[in-house]
Amino acid sequence: MADNPIPLKPKKIEPPEDALDIDSLWLDPKLGDGLVDVHRYNIPMDKPRDYFRVISDPKYRRLAEVYTHKVEGQIDEQHYLIASPMQGKIEEARRCTLVTCIYRDGSLRLWP
Repeated sequence: MADNPIPLKPKKIEPPEDALDIDSLWLDPKLGDGLVDVHRYNIPMDKPRDYFRVISDPKYRRLAEVYTHKVEGQIDEQHYLIASPMQGKIEEARRCTLVTCIYRDGSLRLWP
């Protein structure tokens, strides 16, 4: 006589809270209609390496929490802005003021 194994019910896994917030992925419709091109820019975040200027207006400075990742054996560092749900949870992250710098050619850089 063969044993009939009882099938086990799979455990129900709850998705993380931020995975349920699909609305946060959409762009603000007030920014323009569907015919408008949206451009995304990469602004480097590191210490300036050439002649630069800083605007003294407080609108160009923000208090933020930044995690700096430095790979062993490499000179370069990578900086990551910490989102508000994760602030205070990463021991290596530090609070800093992000300052907007501009080079002579008009390119921008954020300096923590």
